[in-house]
Amino acid sequence: ELEQLRAQALQEGESGKTDDAIRDYQRILAQQPDWKEGTWNLGMLQYTAGHFRDAQLTFAKVTAFAPGLGMAWALRGLSEFETAAYDDALTHLQQAQTLGIKDDEEIARVSTYHLGLLYLRAGQFERATQILIASFGAGSPSPQANLALGLATLRVPLLPSQLDPSREALIAAAGQAALANDPASFAALVQAHPDIPYLHL
Repeated sequence: ELEQLRAQALQEGESGKTDDAIRDYQRILAQQPDWKEGTWNLGMLQYTAGHFRDAQLTFAKVTAFAPGLGMAWALRGLSEFETAAYDDALTHLQQAQTLGIKDDEEIARVSTYHLGLLYLRAGQFERATQILIASFGAGSPSPQANLALGLATLRVPLLPSQLDPSREALIAAAGQAALANDPASFAALVQAHPDIPYLHL
């Protein structure tokens, strides 16, 4: 019966019946808690479905039995970020960075970006700037990434989501100037906003 349920859960997951798959994986793991593949699959389904509190508990189990798997630490840290467990997220995303994420470029990029945000929140502005530029220097950064880089440049220890909307245009402009490493853009910003701390740096 468990073999049949395993096949069913796998098929449900692959065909997009996420809630059914999650339920069946949980039923199996209640009887076979050491089933590693099933624990991983459950965590991935929970993360993809936005069930971040459940996903962080599941990935805590994965990192216990596969402590060398950077991807598991990344998904654990990203789930913790989404539930505002920022200190845990910082620790676990650092671990993911140390181990490396070899199997999924998108998760690697998202993990690096969120680690940059957590350095920013912690007031580690130089580290935040380095990691954000490393993440987005080659491509076109999203508006959120521009804001994050602007916050790091202006030494503001907030997440982009915590920013006063009236300040977004200035912060984004500082981020774009930092990314371009453009003295002329900074000079124009300083002229327009002479009272903003750190902008002259």
